[in-house]
Amino acid sequence: FNNGPHDMAAIMSYIDPTRVEAKPIFWENATSHGARDAVKEALKDWKEFENGDPKYILRRDKSHVVDLPGKTQKAEQLALPYSSFLSYDVHEKSCIFFMQVYMI
Repeated sequence: FNNGPHDMAAIMSYIDPTRVEAKPIFWENATSHGARDAVKEALKDWKEFENGDPKYILRRDKSHVVDLPGKTQKAEQLALPYSSFLSYDVHEKSCIFFMQVYMI
């Protein structure tokens, strides 16, 4: 999975938001302990169209990615627009408040 069940649901919602796989609960259940056989059954029709073309998931092994360049990282500080700062500030203060009330 990318970073977790919600990422898979988000990706599927771009492909077809009406499918059950576009809902996070599908992926939460799919990644729960002991769900392997149920997931394989539910995703059987994802492999390919009747003509053999890939459908939703294209499997690749490492032989396809050997020529990729190395990862690069770059950190930059960006000025946040004041309206965005206010939104973050409100949510951060709310989060801190609830953590202090319920976690301590």
